[in-house]
Amino acid sequence: MASGTTIGAVGVRLAGAAAVLLCVSSAAAGDTARVKRFRVPADAYKLFVMNADGSGQKRLSGTAANDYDPAWSPDGTKIAFSAFSGRSYYRGQIFVVNPDGSGRKQLTNNPKDNFNPTWSPDGTKIAFTRGAYRHADIFVMNADGSGQVNLTNHPADDLFPAWSPDGTKIAFTTDRSTIYQIFSMNTDGSGQTNLTDDPALGPAWSPDSRRIAYAGLGRGGNADIFVMNADGSGQTKLTNSKADEFEPAWSPDGANIAFSGGTYLRYRLMVMSQNGGRGRGTA
Repeated sequence: MASGTTIGAVGVRLAGAAAVLLCVSSAAAGDTARVKRFRVPADAYKLFVMNADGSGQKRLSGTAANDYDPAWSPDGTKIAFSAFSGRSYYRGQIFVVNPDGSGRKQLTNNPKDNFNPTWSPDGTKIAFTRGAYRHADIFVMNADGSGQVNLTNHPADDLFPAWSPDGTKIAFTTDRSTIYQIFSMNTDGSGQTNLTDDPALGPAWSPDSRRIAYAGLGRGGNADIFVMNADGSGQTKLTNSKADEFEPAWSPDGANIAFSGGTYLRYRLMVMSQNGGRGRGTA
């Protein structure tokens, strides 16, 4: 099984066939970092955009805040992201910005941590995580920040919402069974269902909403990329290395999966085909 082709740095979101949104960090980053709540230096995370082959990298962040968890709007006109200033680690807020870095606007104003924004397919709503260490819930709000509603309302740690492209489901990570696993639910919070048995986090839907890629945690402690059907069946391991591989993101045509991979403080962006083979169209 291939581990993919290197194209850049930590954190990836694909938009269309040619654009990639990055969160570049001088410290550990990605889903694994958020679960473990690593402490990071001030001004560590910045947003970049680049072409799909890794060229044309451009910084979008122009403030002293830490900007992370970027997510493109479906029409490509906005980027939602999380940000915190200085060392206020667990008090991030959700913002939106234009793809050229202009028009930065704050959507949440809550004393708890707000992060992991994900857009609904029609661009009218944003799901996100809100909470404190080891106790967070999945919320949803309108794209302008109004109408914030708690969907999970559970004493466990519910994280990393992922909206299915057909608009019917939200997958998320939770530790309700003492280990982090992936659940799915309807977009109103009903029908919360466990999809995995082994440790797993960071779900990402395929463009046709039929499959979910995610990071599975092995007994050796490292993470690999897996894929499963939307109902949790057919769980298949795509990568198999001694490094950590996490935060998968599908290409718009469903042919490739981008992900972060490497070892502590040395993460890179990788691309592979959707069956685990070497990716195409990369440098």
